[in-house]
Amino acid sequence: MDVVIRTDLLPADQRLSYLRQRCLSLPEPVEITSTEVAVPGSLTRFREAGPASIGSLHTHGPADWTIRRGPALIRRGDPESFRLLLNVDGVTGMDQHGRQTQLGPVQMALYDTSTPLTGWRRTPSAPGTLLMMMFPYASLGHPPRRVRALIGTPVDGRRGYGALVAQTLVRLERDADQFSAEQLAAGSRAVLELLRALLGSLQDGGEPPRGDRAALMTQIEAYVNRRLGDRLTPAGIAAAHHISVRTLHRLFAERGRAVGQWIHELRLDRCRRELAAADGPPRTIQMLAQRWGFADGPHLSRSFRAAYGLSPHEYRELMRQTGTSVHVGDTEVHH
Repeated sequence: MDVVIRTDLLPADQRLSYLRQRCLSLPEPVEITSTEVAVPGSLTRFREAGPASIGSLHTHGPADWTIRRGPALIRRGDPESFRLLLNVDGVTGMDQHGRQTQLGPVQMALYDTSTPLTGWRRTPSAPGTLLMMMFPYASLGHPPRRVRALIGTPVDGRRGYGALVAQTLVRLERDADQFSAEQLAAGSRAVLELLRALLGSLQDGGEPPRGDRAALMTQIEAYVNRRLGDRLTPAGIAAAHHISVRTLHRLFAERGRAVGQWIHELRLDRCRRELAAADGPPRTIQMLAQRWGFADGPHLSRSFRAAYGLSPHEYRELMRQTGTSVHVGDTEVHH
C-alpha cells in the first residue's frame, strides 16, 4: 500500500502536528519533534516495490527534526526489516546499537527497525531530500546478525558499489510514477542485488574505496575520542568498524599517523587541559592517569615530561603562576 504525507498545503503552524500524527500511524511508527513551531512544507511517500518498499522525504525549506523510535513504538508496529537511508543532501544522523553516525551528502547507512533508534534530519539553508528503502531481514542473503554488525556504517554513494546502489535507487524513486508494479519490483530487486554485493565487500574487511575512507576515519576518530579512558587497541578499533587491522594502519599511514601514537597524544592533551583547568577540583596525577588510560601516575609523568619538557606538577604550577588557566571545555591551552 502506498502512503503519501504532504504538509506543504497546510498552514505552517499546523504542519508539525499533522506530520507527527501521520508518522505515528505508519507500519513502522516513529515520533517526530522539532524545535520550531512553524516547520517547512514536506512531502513524504512510501511505495510498495515487490520485495521492498521505497520511501522519500522532501523538505521544501530549512528543517531541523528529531526522529525517535523507542520500545513502545517498536511493540506497536515492527516490520522486522532493515532500512537503507540515502542522504541525498542536507545532514542525516542516527544513533543505534550504541553507534552514532552522521551522513553528509550522498552517503548512506542501514538501520534495524526492531532496535530503538534516535535520528535527526537537518537541512540548514535549503530544501533537502532523503531516500529510503526497507526490506525484510532475509532479502540480502546474509545472516541478519552479520548485517546488524554493519548498522550505522557510512558508505560513500559516489564511488564503487555505493555509487551503483545510490544511482539505481535515485532513478527508481525519481521515475517511479512511470513504472508498472512489475517494473518497480524488478528495480528494487536490482538495488538489493547491488546492496548485497556492497555489504559483502564490507563484511570481508577488504580495503574500503578511497571515497569511503574520509567518512570511515571520521567514525574512527569519534569512536576513539569517546573511549579515551578505555583500553583501546588497534585490533579492537578495527573490529568495531568491521575492517582489518592492516586496513586500519593503512588508513592512518595515509595521514602520516600511527594509531597508537595518535591515541597517546590525545590522552596527553586531555591531561594537559585538566592540569590547566580553571574550574573543578584539582585531580591527582594518579586520578588523571586512571581517567585517561595510562597505566599509573609514574607512566603519565614520564610521558608528559617527554612530550612537554615539564612534569605534570610543574606544568600545573606554571599555569597557576602565569594565570593562563583555561576551562576544561577549551580545545587549547594558550601560554
